[in-house]
Amino acid sequence: MKWAVGGTSIAPDYNASKGRFWSAAPEWLAQAKPTSDGGNSLLLSFIQEIDMCIDKTLSRLKDGYQIDAFLWHQGESDYAKSKDYYRNLKTMVAYVRMHLTEKTGKDYSRLPFIFGTVARSNKYFSREVENAMKQLAAEDPNMHLIDMSGAELLNDRLHFTAHSAEYLGQQVYKQLEQIIKGVIVRTDELKGKRLGIIGDSYVKNHKEPVKNTWHYKFAEKHGMEYLNYGKNGSSIAYSSPRWGEAMYVRYKEMPDDLDYVIVVGGHNDGFKLDSIGGIDVFKERLAMLCEGLIEKYPTAKIFFFTRWNCKNFAGSDAEKVVDAMIEVCGNYSIPIFDSARKGGIYANNDHFRKIYFQNSKNNTDTAHLNEKGHERFLKVAESFILQY
Repeated sequence: MKWAVGGTSIAPDYNASKGRFWSAAPEWLAQAKPTSDGGNSLLLSFIQEIDMCIDKTLSRLKDGYQIDAFLWHQGESDYAKSKDYYRNLKTMVAYVRMHLTEKTGKDYSRLPFIFGTVARSNKYFSREVENAMKQLAAEDPNMHLIDMSGAELLNDRLHFTAHSAEYLGQQVYKQLEQIIKGVIVRTDELKGKRLGIIGDSYVKNHKEPVKNTWHYKFAEKHGMEYLNYGKNGSSIAYSSPRWGEAMYVRYKEMPDDLDYVIVVGGHNDGFKLDSIGGIDVFKERLAMLCEGLIEKYPTAKIFFFTRWNCKNFAGSDAEKVVDAMIEVCGNYSIPIFDSARKGGIYANNDHFRKIYFQNSKNNTDTAHLNEKGHERFLKVAESFILQY
């Protein structure tokens, strides 16, 4: 996905002849329109290109897709506002990462950003712009800076010679190769590890085989030993004769030698808050679960996943439970994925459920994905887990 226009800056300059800018400053972007629609925002046009590529091509690929990096080379046109370059570039990169995360439901907050410096012989070279690039690369491990300070330029003292352009391409390729190999190394390290997952019918998979679930497919893909402790009707904090002990108690049934522990819950707790004793009691018992897991598995990687979204989610008990899970897990530094808001699972949409949820009378099942739905969410969950 490419969007490039020569002689353009990040910082808006209303006296510029081309009048097109990459700025992600909120106050400026709020009044801007994409250049493709006759406006002056290159960034919004770039985002449009990304969205069209995802909607028309990438989302239709049988094996899914992963965006590996954001490539960038620019800076000459910001020499007049070089003091603002650090903030402007940082804001722009953050905007693209955030947009990709919201668009795809995957966490792209650490999307690798590969960029190069401006040649020092360039007639628009700015030491402040170069220093801003170096500072960003030093602060963000996912920003990879290529030193082009000594690059050869054409007689216009602006554009690279063929040799310099080829060198930049080779260095970008090397960075991409290292990034992709890094992902492969982390993936290989999962082979032979023991993964235990505990939860409700999301984990048990209700009426369909466990092998159809995203977590089973994740373990199988990475060569992990898989243990499923899902139970229909199970809650994090509510025990009953019908549904059995809550997860904050029955996690003790899981073996001691797990390398990865995943907890999926909260769906049933939302219906039982009054029986539990309210949201504060839910938080207390969730804290007991967090403390118990850390005590039982001090060397394991522990993850939580919330329930999906639902109709009338805002202000509901379902939202209270999701927010409580995020709060309590945060108190224990346990990574938690907000499936309700970032999962890309539109459980409140009838048409979506017909495609991605298990068959139910009158299409009322808002909890249980079918195999196609699990394959959709696998990409999201895998991206989240592999960060750690």
